[in-house]
This record gives sequence, C-alpha cells and structure tokens, in this order.
Amino acid sequence: MRRVHRAAIVPLVVLALLFGAPLAPTTARQTATPATSAGVEGLYRDPAGRFTVPIPTNWTVDERSGYVVFSDPDGDITISAVVVAGTDAKTGIVDGWAVVDPSFDPNNQPQAIEQEVPSSPGVEKTLVITYDLGQVSGQVVQAAGQVVGGHVYVLIFEGTLEAVTRRVSQIQIISSGFKITGVAETDLTGVTPKRFDGELVREFESYVEDLMARLQVPGAAVAVVQNGKMVYAKGFGVKEKGGNEPVTPNTLMMIGSTTKSMTTMMMASEVDDGVMRWDEPVVDVLPSFAVADPDLTKKITVRNLVCACTGVPRRDLELVFNAGQLTPEGVIESLKGFQFSTKIGEAFQYSNQMVATGGYVAAAAAGGRFGELGEAYATQLRQRVLDPIGMERTTLSFADVEADGDYATPHGLRLDNM
Repeated sequence: MRRVHRAAIVPLVVLALLFGAPLAPTTARQTATPATSAGVEGLYRDPAGRFTVPIPTNWTVDERSGYVVFSDPDGDITISAVVVAGTDAKTGIVDGWAVVDPSFDPNNQPQAIEQEVPSSPGVEKTLVITYDLGQVSGQVVQAAGQVVGGHVYVLIFEGTLEAVTRRVSQIQIISSGFKITGVAETDLTGVTPKRFDGELVREFESYVEDLMARLQVPGAAVAVVQNGKMVYAKGFGVKEKGGNEPVTPNTLMMIGSTTKSMTTMMMASEVDDGVMRWDEPVVDVLPSFAVADPDLTKKITVRNLVCACTGVPRRDLELVFNAGQLTPEGVIESLKGFQFSTKIGEAFQYSNQMVATGGYVAAAAAGGRFGELGEAYATQLRQRVLDPIGMERTTLSFADVEADGDYATPHGLRLDNM
C-alpha cells in the first residue's frame, strides 16, 4: 500500500464537506456501471450489496481485501470505503483503519479533532475525525463513520491540500453520493406543499429570528414564492449593526453570486434571439479573448464560460482586494495568466472570472464595444432580465443605491475571524 505522510489540519468547515478517505491508484472497474450525472462516469456497486458510490470523471477504483479505494487521476488523493460491524462510530473508524492501514494507530493521535455532524435520514450517527500528525505540511487526513443497523460505514480520506483544493467537487461527488443500501431516501415527488399561512408563517418567522441570532445577522429580508406567486415578504432586524432603522422587503442589499443565474438567463435570452450560440467559440464573438493555453483558447465555447468545468481554478482574492481597480476588460484579460488545474470537463471548479467573462461576451455579442463592456452588460441585463421579471429596483450602480437611501450595510468577519 502507498504510504503518505500526514499532517496539517485543514479547517473543519472545509473538511466536514469532504467526508472522505485514502489510498492508491488502480485499474479494477469491473463492478462499475454507467452513470449520467454531470462529472460522474460510473457507479460502483459494493459486491456485498451494502453501498454504492458514484465514480468521478477519470478516477480509478481498486477493490482490495475487505475494502475499496477510489483514486484521483494524479494519484494525490485516495478515498477508502470499508464496512465494519458495530454501533459506535468512533470504534468503527478505529476498526476501519485496522483494515485499510494497520500501521496507523488512530487512538494515538493527540491532535485529532472529532466532530459529530448532522446525519442523513436513516443514519443513527455520523462522526468525522480530522488528524494532524505534525510531520509534513500540506497533507490532509480524515475519517468519517456512519452508524446504520449494527454496522459502521467508514470513509477514510488522504491527500495533499493542493489536490484537495483542485478536486474538492469530485471529493464531494463521492462523499455526498455514498449511498447505504436499505436507507430510504425522502421522496417529495407528488407531495402537495402546505399553504403558507397561519401557524406555518409563525413557525417560519420564529425560525428566521432564531437563525439570525445564532449567525449574528443584523438584518434580513425574506420572500416566499408559492405556485408562481410571492405570498410572503417581510423584513427582519435592522439595516446596520447597532442601528435602529428596520429592514423592509424593499431594502436594497448586495446579492453576490445570485447574479450568476441572472447572467446565464441573459445569455440564454440572447441565444433564443439568435444573437449568439451556446456552442460558438468565444473568440468568434470576442477575438481578444484568451486563456493560458493557446489551443484551448480556440476551443472554449460560450457555454464553457459558465459551466464551471474548464479547469480554471477559483481565484477570488483579486476580486476581494482589487475590486476598485477591476474593469470588465481587465477581468477578461486576467484569464491569460490563470493556470488550469484539471482537464476541461473533468471537475467542477467555481470561477467568478469565467462567469463574468460570459456576461461580458454576451454584451459584446449584442453590440457592446471593447472598453464599454460594463455599460453594455448592464443594459442587456436590465432589458433582458431585470425589467421583464419585475426587478425594477435592482441595480448594478452603487451611486443609485446611495441615492435611494433604503439600503443595508454589508457585514462580515474580518480576516482575523472577528
């Protein structure tokens, strides 16, 4: 078995999402069957019928004595799945390690962090343990155990932090797609939703107020849509921490990545009108477009800009620290310096710059000139999305927001987590 030195705890807020495990590359795929989900190329079925696992694109599967290993294309990440008898999650994890790697003693890791996380329906308990062995930085080791019917289903994750950053979406395909046979999933197909009125409204408002208190949110505006109509809209709390002006349903707030869905809606509207095509090469619309790979530059289509699948990694610090200096044209040109971390179509990777470029390319397709793409984007968004769906108060202009006066002040943690 390949050994990897382990060390360095990655924050649990990240690792709890991984829900994963370790080991080496292989070739066995005889128990895989076709799958059709995006980013998935097969479904592994445990020979004993105990569980199934989706196989991410280009990952390999290796059946070993008593367990199975899933490995990423580069051999930097391994996730082992093993089932042991028992009703205690921690004991099950210890027993799982004994099967996967007898040389590793999980009971003798003083810096291990245990976290019990909410269980899926039908799972009695879920425990995640993150290990920091203090040997070599840049390695991540984690084990998760789920207790169901006298057995503990264990996933053991091992990999480099750099690889985790690149392939977190593929890791989540395995962790979230791990299905224990016999555990029924809730199916709401055909269920008639309750009317949003009376006691349900009171329970909902109590939930919102409780959640705001726990998350230290000064104010929020909430709307509920049922049967295609807005049946509820109410403001909670205040516009600014320490202030006394109440939030109303009309209070303007920054909405972040919700604009991605608006951008793709705008792009789709142009496609419907024949302004551009989804599978049209971007360079045919905007000849100055380029990424680090000249060959790939020619192949990237309008659709690829918003698929989060090109291999362009997430790079948000430029947006956080340099927002005041960025221009639409600058965002597009910045892609020339982005190094691809996976092959195109291999993994989901969130990229603000790519989606933004999609919006600006659509603006160019509609006649916007390079150097004025920001204004052209705002015009197309207003005409094709905001006005038609009734979002007349929504704006991209901070000057308009300040002039309006009814807006909330953004709040968030500082870099020192305070």
